[in-house]
Amino acid sequence: MMLRNLQYDVIVADTSCKARFFFQQDSCDYSYKDIYFYKGDINALDREADFIFVLSKKLQQSFFDLCDSVYAVSDNSFGMSEYIKNIIRDSRKLDGVIFRDVTDNGVTGRYVVNHIIKDDYLIKLLKKGYVYEIADDAIDREYKISMSYEGISSFKRLSEGFSKVLIKIAKRLTEAREQDIEKALSRAREGKIIEYSILE
Repeated sequence: MMLRNLQYDVIVADTSCKARFFFQQDSCDYSYKDIYFYKGDINALDREADFIFVLSKKLQQSFFDLCDSVYAVSDNSFGMSEYIKNIIRDSRKLDGVIFRDVTDNGVTGRYVVNHIIKDDYLIKLLKKGYVYEIADDAIDREYKISMSYEGISSFKRLSEGFSKVLIKIAKRLTEAREQDIEKALSRAREGKIIEYSILE
């Protein structure tokens, strides 16, 4: 919704076997607030957009070849570190890693990269500032759970840490001004899609 408010066309394609984003939807595709949601084989998608977010658990080289940018979203558990290792091994196209729900137990994203995964490619991403951390937050967790039951809504109380990571990644992907991104995010948090360009 933030990218849509920056006047980009956005598609969210869920290629996972469970298609989690479509729990309450009977059809394979639908639009919500001018964002197109698609379920199924990404190769069968017959629309174009500025950004297509592909959610998938099975990552093959052919999948990476379709993507301009690849971000892994993980928690800091050992099992997820093995998942990231596999992504790096399969393709050196990873642009960043987002570690979610990081707790105060000392096992941070930085620790996982340096001491568990120990891959030179990922360590370089860390040094460049492309390994992001979002601290565990009760409100973010509440949104995550409610989305699985109620679908998409507004995110007025999204944590500051989550918001900062969204702004950093949007700035990197779009090269838009930070103040425009912040305005777009503010409207998205309220569940609003701006009909006109905020860049004018």
